[in-house]
Amino acid sequence: MGATLIWRTLPDFGPDVIGGVAAVVCGSLLITWGVVQRAKQTARSPARVDQGGWLPEPELRGVTPRVVRLSRSGRRMVAWWAILLMAIPVYTWFVMQRQDRPSVDYSEDYVEASATIHEKAVRDVVGGKRFYLYYNFHLAGSEEVRASVSVSESNYNKHNVGDPLKVLYLAPNPAVHEVLDLDAKRPAPTVIWFAAGLATLLLAVFEMIRRRHKKITAFGAPAAGKIDMVYRRGAGYVYTVRCDAGGVESSIRATGREQAVLEGETITVLYLPQKPEERLIYRLSMYEAV
Repeated sequence: MGATLIWRTLPDFGPDVIGGVAAVVCGSLLITWGVVQRAKQTARSPARVDQGGWLPEPELRGVTPRVVRLSRSGRRMVAWWAILLMAIPVYTWFVMQRQDRPSVDYSEDYVEASATIHEKAVRDVVGGKRFYLYYNFHLAGSEEVRASVSVSESNYNKHNVGDPLKVLYLAPNPAVHEVLDLDAKRPAPTVIWFAAGLATLLLAVFEMIRRRHKKITAFGAPAAGKIDMVYRRGAGYVYTVRCDAGGVESSIRATGREQAVLEGETITVLYLPQKPEERLIYRLSMYEAV
């Protein structure tokens, strides 16, 4: 519903855009709340420390590879990454709509005129070439206005010196004008490539994190980790955990949304036996054993 309201206001940004943004935000919060509530219902049993020593969570005491599923933090992370990725094409479409449309918001103040192309030029710039058309048009009082516009290569090749162009200029200030024959056809390849590159990068980062968490949760050996420090930073908490992973003592730093543990407590750390430096705090993993 929020996306529909926003779409209806484009490209002019009507008052419905406020309701659309609010609906998108509320929907995102509801998705996250649903993920958190479901995770609370399937909360895993914690590690145990008693007189007999430390014991990992019950689901970690079997043989590997373990059967795993998305954990509470994992479902929350997937939800937020999905929202972020969905925002990229919406933003791209919006930018292209703003770029392609004439910005004649006050049509009664604009006057139509016919311009003539008198020069074409190609400039070398960083990352490629830029194409320009130089044109001139006359006002109602016979005064001449000369200007130029940057166009796509296809528009550059399509038009020749002497070709006419339709122009809408603001009567009080003719320097403010739109070349409709070009604006209606101008593509936005830079915006598209940037959005595609950003989406690919985000997907690659997310997939790398997801695969790492899944691998360590499925194949990792449990070890006792002692919390040396917990402090708040922004909306979450930073944990510093010291553990002995495969005979190598080291510290792990990780971030969680809740302060569910205190300094001095013992929690489970998972590490790959063949590669002890690959380790993570089990309670903060995207996956949990079942």
